[in-house]
Amino acid sequence: MTSTKFKTRETWLEAAIKKLNAKYFRANGYELPKRLQVSCGFAKGSHKAIGQCWSPVMSANMTTQMFICPSIDDAVETVAILLHEMIHASVGTKAGHRGPFRKLALEFGLAGPMKATFAEVGSKLHVELSKIVESLGAYPHAKLRKDPNAKKNPYIWLRFVSITEKTYTITLSEKNAKEHGIPVDPWGDEMVPAPTRGKG
Repeated sequence: MTSTKFKTRETWLEAAIKKLNAKYFRANGYELPKRLQVSCGFAKGSHKAIGQCWSPVMSANMTTQMFICPSIDDAVETVAILLHEMIHASVGTKAGHRGPFRKLALEFGLAGPMKATFAEVGSKLHVELSKIVESLGAYPHAKLRKDPNAKKNPYIWLRFVSITEKTYTITLSEKNAKEHGIPVDPWGDEMVPAPTRGKG
């Protein structure tokens, strides 16, 4: 599958929404917001997110806005991410990945942790999404990658935490820590290195 009916990513994604709506939402009695937009763009607030859905209250014209990260170019994966974001749009972003979101995600066949669902290869969902992609044609998007020639940040960053108030932290470069010493918190105590994430 190399050809596509669409000139832009957005029109392809909009067409995918219509097909997903008909197959999974409208057919099962679930509604999507009347004002709904989708685009290919970087997520705000997270460098790891591959998709996001923004509540209509965040939009000047009360439109629910969804984004697919440009690092994704696989069409079936793109549609699976879009389905995830459409569930957010349907149940409301306040639900997070719990309750009604989880219910629809499992009902539709999404697999994996609720924060990072996917269409498992060989599953009924993957087969159905593949059919949708086949009807749409190729996703008109070239994967955006990090610059392989970009220079790495030469600084090593250290995070320190107060022994008095665990939520009080300071991050500084290893160079500054050596030059100026260990930081002191507002209570006059010398701070200690923060625990490594994922440990303890």
